[in-house]
Amino acid sequence: GCPPSSPRRAERPPISFAGAREAIGEPARRAAAPSPGPAPGSAAETVAVRRYVRGRQRAADGELTRAAEDSDAALRLDPASPSLRAVRASLAADMGDPRRSIAEWETTLAIAPDDVRAQVAVGAAGIEGGQLSRGVALLGRAWAGFRADGFDDLSPAARIAIGGMLARGFFRLGFDEAGLEVASEALEAFVPGQPGADPAQSRACASLSLAAGEAARRAGAVPAAGGMLALRAARVPGA
Repeated sequence: GCPPSSPRRAERPPISFAGAREAIGEPARRAAAPSPGPAPGSAAETVAVRRYVRGRQRAADGELTRAAEDSDAALRLDPASPSLRAVRASLAADMGDPRRSIAEWETTLAIAPDDVRAQVAVGAAGIEGGQLSRGVALLGRAWAGFRADGFDDLSPAARIAIGGMLARGFFRLGFDEAGLEVASEALEAFVPGQPGADPAQSRACASLSLAAGEAARRAGAVPAAGGMLALRAARVPGA
């Protein structure tokens, strides 16, 4: 008999990055915004700032436990400060407590929905933790901001890591063209053959190029597929 045919996605017009974001929708909030902080100029605000500054210094000195104590004290006085939440989230991650870290980033999003650090942290956790659509929605918001700023605030490694995760998320949701758009922008950060290039970064680029090439082939974009596979070979010779 005839061999079974490969499954094919339903034919539809190409969906761009913007179109895919619109189709996925806005990410739902998972945390309630805390109560407002102390009045400006109050004694409570002064103490919160003092504990925040001391916590930052202790964190820089490697005193993570004492830094966390200072940050928690500051948060009790000013629970609606996105800066304090971000510091506590970073400390929790450094102390090996990802659950607390993501909880703080979730609260940061409730306070400041446009905080790009929170969008990336919660979006990545969502993709890795089985909340694919929400994770892609959050990373998509962050990527749109990075794009508007010309990716000036992203290191090449961060651009490849965040872009690669978002592109693969789009691929998994069936938005191949949107994922290709993101992958192409992410891969622009890496120049093949650049002196001192990080081998791990080269491998990450090669892996993303391969995934993008396969997505381009699924989308019927044969020239783009060939181009991505050629980029993969350039990043990892012999691949």
